[in-house]
Amino acid sequence: MRILIFCNKLPYPQRDGSAIAIHNMIRGYWEAGAEVTVLALNTHKHYYPPEAIPTEDALSQVRLRSVTTDTQVTFGGAFRNLLSGEPYHVSRFRQKPVEQELINLLTEQPFDIIQLEEIYLSTYTELIRTYSEATLVLRAHNVEHAIWQGVTEQTRNRLKKAYLRLQTNRLQAFEYRHLSDFDAILPIAEADGARF
Repeated sequence: MRILIFCNKLPYPQRDGSAIAIHNMIRGYWEAGAEVTVLALNTHKHYYPPEAIPTEDALSQVRLRSVTTDTQVTFGGAFRNLLSGEPYHVSRFRQKPVEQELINLLTEQPFDIIQLEEIYLSTYTELIRTYSEATLVLRAHNVEHAIWQGVTEQTRNRLKKAYLRLQTNRLQAFEYRHLSDFDAILPIAEADGARF
């Protein structure tokens, strides 16, 4: 079985829950005998040189493609996003070099399963469906808009709170709209599974 795992960050080193969860999934598939390919955004925030990953690590045992990207939140990006109608959470992850690398992978070989780690990468589902007939799976680490609703409620600055409320509403609409893009959803928590 050929599996492509598409990640919004390189899951190495394992410094947080998301990296640990992605890394364990990769290792589990590989140990089960699957032919695993990983496409990871190598962001400035979580940057790690792929060539420095230890050879004994599971990521060294699979086919790894890393695309260096800048997903940092900026004032200019946040301001420009006001006119887009799209959640800023998502638009930061849609980038041409990532799109091109994804097309390269999908045209090089067929996959049986393509698993997206996080809803933010749903911005690529239409492209994936264009180039692949694989089963499309969302590994939902959280119900993202619910987390941002909490952040919004705790924000005291009125202007920032208004902006976050707008973005949270956009993110909620995005999540609801894109859930139907997937053939399966793998939530990490049972409570999130019930909400989905």
